[in-house]
Amino acid sequence: MLKNNNLKYFLYFFLWLLIGSGCSSPNNLEKTKAASNGSELLVVDCLLPGQVRQLGQSMTYLTQRRPIKTSAQDCEIRGGEYVSYDRADYKTALTIWLPQAQQNNPEAQVYVGEIYEKGFGLTPDYRTAAHWYAKAAAQGNSRAQINLGYLYEKGLGVKKDMVTALNWYRKSSGLESDDIAFASTIETAVKAEYEDELNLLKNSLNNNQVEIAALQSDLGKSKLQYQQEQQSLKQLQTKLRQSNVSIKKLKNTRNVAAVKNEALIYSKQIDQQLQVVAQLKNQLNQENTALSSKLKQAEQRSLQLSEELVKHKEDKGLLEAKLILAETQLATANLAISKLTEHQQTQQQKMTAAKQALKTLKAQGASIEHIQQLETQLAATQQTLKQQQAKIKAKQQDKLSYQKKIVQLQVAEKQQQVAYAKPSIEILDPPVTITRSNMPSVRLRSIMSHREITGRVTAPAGLLAFNINGLNRDISDTGIFKAAIKLKGEQTLVRSVAIDKGGNKVILEFMLLANKQASTKKTDRTNSVATNIRGDINFGSYHALVIGNQNYQYLSDLNTPINDAQEVDKILREQYGFNTTLLLNANRYDILSALNELRENLTAADNLLIYYAGHGELDRVNLRGHWLPIDAEQNNTANWISTIAITDIVNSIAATHVMVVADSCYSGAMTRSSLARLEVGMNNALRAKWLKLMTKTRSRTVLSSGGLKPVLDDGQNGHSLFANAFIDALTNNTEILEGQSLYRQVHENIAKVTKKIKFKQEPQYAPIRHGGHEAGDFFLVTMAQ
Repeated sequence: MLKNNNLKYFLYFFLWLLIGSGCSSPNNLEKTKAASNGSELLVVDCLLPGQVRQLGQSMTYLTQRRPIKTSAQDCEIRGGEYVSYDRADYKTALTIWLPQAQQNNPEAQVYVGEIYEKGFGLTPDYRTAAHWYAKAAAQGNSRAQINLGYLYEKGLGVKKDMVTALNWYRKSSGLESDDIAFASTIETAVKAEYEDELNLLKNSLNNNQVEIAALQSDLGKSKLQYQQEQQSLKQLQTKLRQSNVSIKKLKNTRNVAAVKNEALIYSKQIDQQLQVVAQLKNQLNQENTALSSKLKQAEQRSLQLSEELVKHKEDKGLLEAKLILAETQLATANLAISKLTEHQQTQQQKMTAAKQALKTLKAQGASIEHIQQLETQLAATQQTLKQQQAKIKAKQQDKLSYQKKIVQLQVAEKQQQVAYAKPSIEILDPPVTITRSNMPSVRLRSIMSHREITGRVTAPAGLLAFNINGLNRDISDTGIFKAAIKLKGEQTLVRSVAIDKGGNKVILEFMLLANKQASTKKTDRTNSVATNIRGDINFGSYHALVIGNQNYQYLSDLNTPINDAQEVDKILREQYGFNTTLLLNANRYDILSALNELRENLTAADNLLIYYAGHGELDRVNLRGHWLPIDAEQNNTANWISTIAITDIVNSIAATHVMVVADSCYSGAMTRSSLARLEVGMNNALRAKWLKLMTKTRSRTVLSSGGLKPVLDDGQNGHSLFANAFIDALTNNTEILEGQSLYRQVHENIAKVTKKIKFKQEPQYAPIRHGGHEAGDFFLVTMAQ
């Protein structure tokens, strides 16, 4: 019996697929494409149906449903189930992955950890995220190890511990042998003990803002639908009145019967329409209540955050909290004005109807008592209207006040961004490792008396002093410093200290370890990889999606993206042997369709570079970056592509190495500490071994033109500042170029120009957070090699 039932289930499911899919002609496909903005190509959490399997000869059974990450379109084709939710709400994803995580599936445990860490749809819970990452990391999951390392580096949900962070990064990289160690860039970070608590409140507020925006959007749609249904109701009522008038005028019995039948149909339709309108009105009231509740909640949390910030004398955060509070109050005032205006319109309609009724009664010679009663009602309605008008006027005054306050706070916030930002120190060269003593160290492979170190100091409030081992050091205009450190015995401590004009101080320490057994022969200590060591290393196939958006339908045009994209496409094809797809002036569907095609076709034997030049937009509330296709509108996000969506797609692509190069903003990067780098003084044999390990390790990195800050469109040679530096680095390369070396060259090229024009633009390079990065880097190999 079980076999028959399962077979019946399978046949029903198969028929459902056939009926549901139907047949699409080329014309229909074109219409679908034209009507779509590509949302069906975004990655979702999909729950596939179980498989019908045979057990022996006498029984079949249905396996458990399987969760996967794939496009919404693919999920539908495969008969899967997903919730068409806004990407700001990950509660739905949690219900799909949590059961698998509880069954000790490491991949599911990583996804659950990321859901808790992201905090979209719920307050970020870093401690729970760390718990799930630790479970998966213990099973050797590289992605969990690198995510856990990031939490330790930043002190999120766990005690901040750079040594533990670097150890997790090392485990993730697989570089744990005696001859090759994990080496990386290290950077200072200043974090107050209470920052976790404040971040939770801030994130909670940001999530509220996202939910409020979604509720406002839903409310607007519901209002429109309610108005349309009301209009339909009025049209039906008009038809019914016309039918009743016709019945009175008609004398022919047959005609009267036909019109009566018609009137009866209209009456039934009116009853149905009244139910629809009532349901919509109820829905509208519920959405109004939900929005009011969210706004009140946001206001309470803003006040709570303000109290905490006052307690800790955190002026910068207090200004931010005041700004969020003012924005919430403005939204509350807008909602109140909307409600009052609607109520006023209702009262106006009642007064108009009352005036008409009064006029009719007088004309018909109604009783004085009846007329007086109606006049009293009319006077009451007029009084209510005056009160409503007074309330609306008061709320509009509140609105103007909040708008003025927001502008003032935004100006003050910009002024404080510089004044309150903490300084930081980053060691760019040499790469630093963790030794058995748990001290960040550089192992020197040759005998030398001095070792040059290169790094960068950033001090937005202005640098007051910087020294290394007690000696003041010169800093370039771009914050770069170089210092030759004299070696003292087997271990030399390098201690760098930066103090800004606000009195903030940071310290970064690491050790230089001499190697007594090192050869006295001169060793190549450069971080680039020599051409002659490629040997039998299989780097795989290379693919690129190059996008240049210049001519916009609704936004201002740019000057260089088409030229930038065409030149990048040419260099990648002719100098590096890439298979390229070039998109010029692409809309949302074009971009998502191209990404989806790569997701479907690329394998672990491939490498992918995604280059984007065009408008970008940053959501100030939640620091979420967006790429703007040519059909994007300024105040309508429907056709924007968030970098979160790009990250989800990049995560689901099978290619081993993926690098996003964005001449625009890209939010959501980690730190460079998690990137494995070539250790100082490696000989060619060890470099080749390092490369073999890294080419097999999954990496997801992003090189952006300016992090989250504005960047220049015009630059040199008909290209943007960033594109010109990027093209120059690619053109002049003759070696196997890893992503970090590319970044340093781009950074140096940009620094030369910005120094002259006195414009600050800082390119960024790091792993993509939650993009599936495990270790390693992206490698560019010229065809000549």
